[in-house]
Amino acid sequence: MSKESLNRIRAVSSKELKEILRSPLFLLLAHFVPIALFLVFGFGLSLDVENIPTALLDMDRTQASRELINGLVKTKYFRLQEEGTDNHQLINLLKRGKIRLAIIIPPQFRKRLYQDRASPIQVLIDGTYPYRGLVIKNYVAAYLTSFNLKLTRDWLNRRGMTSLNLQPIELETRFLYNPSLVSSYALVPGLLVVILMMNPAIMAALAIVKEKDYGTIYTIYSSPITRWEFLLGKVIPYYGLNFINVLVLFLLSIILFQVPFKGSLALLLLGSVIYIFTTTGMGLVVSAFTRSMVAAQIVTIIITIIPSFLYSGLLMPVSNLGRAGEIEAHLFPAMYYMKIVQGTYSKVIGLKEMGTNYLVVLAYGVALFCLGLVLFKKREG
Repeated sequence: MSKESLNRIRAVSSKELKEILRSPLFLLLAHFVPIALFLVFGFGLSLDVENIPTALLDMDRTQASRELINGLVKTKYFRLQEEGTDNHQLINLLKRGKIRLAIIIPPQFRKRLYQDRASPIQVLIDGTYPYRGLVIKNYVAAYLTSFNLKLTRDWLNRRGMTSLNLQPIELETRFLYNPSLVSSYALVPGLLVVILMMNPAIMAALAIVKEKDYGTIYTIYSSPITRWEFLLGKVIPYYGLNFINVLVLFLLSIILFQVPFKGSLALLLLGSVIYIFTTTGMGLVVSAFTRSMVAAQIVTIIITIIPSFLYSGLLMPVSNLGRAGEIEAHLFPAMYYMKIVQGTYSKVIGLKEMGTNYLVVLAYGVALFCLGLVLFKKREG
């Protein structure tokens, strides 16, 4: 690279940085929007199913029925919202969304238990949200299994058979990497994938398209600067701004959301720099097809938000997307950067194991930058 090229790149970058500092809109887009999105999604997006609003209809009103209900609502998963008077009231509450779970204990519940007969209870679950409904069902089933075991032990004790082992196979489960199963420990770091795909791409697209929008692109057409010098000079300031965003969002995840970070910060930053280079290239490609800032924003949001949310592994593992979804996920760099984020935050995976992900993201970046370079013309038409 000649000295003249370096000077031209430096001049374009310096001009772009001055325009950014003079423009409140671009400063807002550069820093406030990523932080705002991180906070909104970080606090609002959760897969934890707790404090389920529950209604009860106890038609037995005995010590056994109260013991069943008390044990259930004392857990962190269920919250007794209302005690109903009949089935229609509970169904109405479910229909209006006031509760998500209704438990109906029939008459003679205790009597049937002490007659050594099965005593059914009715559980009504709001299935509007299938995933949540399935989790609620599993919670109730697990609690009733434990309650049944307690009843069986009591029955055996009354008959002097205390030495029987009712659980010949004992299950000991350990959850690795996220022992407490807090969803924010997975979702908050994953938001880096979404925000760092969208924000750098939008800013890079706007950096080029605004020249067309304002008419200043004709100055570039008539200047001796080459295409790659112009594009590189335009996006360099945005690399720096987005790297600052990485540091800010990382600190927010650690300090505000208290997400444990167990891996190498250097590997996370390396992956982030490569990912920013790639997503900036997406913005350059978009800028070649759009001529207004509004159109550039809309197109960039569409092609970045959807892949990063649906095909990165943020909300569910890529392997659960089905064959077609899994193939689509491999076509976007978001999935590979997600593996880097997960590997550095919770799994303590080194560069040797994650090296392929770095190379794939880098290859995407080089290809997108070259495509943007080819599509950008120094002359209209």
